[in-house]
Amino acid sequence: MTIKNNIIITDEYDAIAIDSESNSENDIDYNLYLSDVFFENTNEDFISFEQWQNLGFDENSFTDVFSNIFVSDGNYNLTSQSSALDNAIEVGIEIDLEMKIRPTNNGFDIGALEFDGEQCEPITNSDLKDKLDSFLNGEINTLTLMNEISLWKNSC
Repeated sequence: MTIKNNIIITDEYDAIAIDSESNSENDIDYNLYLSDVFFENTNEDFISFEQWQNLGFDENSFTDVFSNIFVSDGNYNLTSQSSALDNAIEVGIEIDLEMKIRPTNNGFDIGALEFDGEQCEPITNSDLKDKLDSFLNGEINTLTLMNEISLWKNSC
């Protein structure tokens, strides 16, 4: 399993749990977690981020508070001072969810949205889910889906 360049937001549960059957060959690194995150080890014990790193996971990852990462609750665009900026690695993903080319600045940004200096209203989860459902149900084709996402991006 590979988990890289993600911003992990949790509420009530642990961010990642590793059991003894899935503990090998995991590549989990270059992620950003909210500061109060906890994990679950193979003994089903809850452990801190530092303890998680001591197990060999997320060696280049870090934690931060929500307000230092995103514009606001519900707006998951990165701020101009976001700790996610330029802290990812290249993993072969050349565009973000808003069809922005990656990277746009000095490096790849952690998360699904690349910062390009614009602070626009994001595609809502509901809107995106509706469009993806339409695509998966065969109601729209790939070109239509990409055009609609591009229209959202260009409306900034």
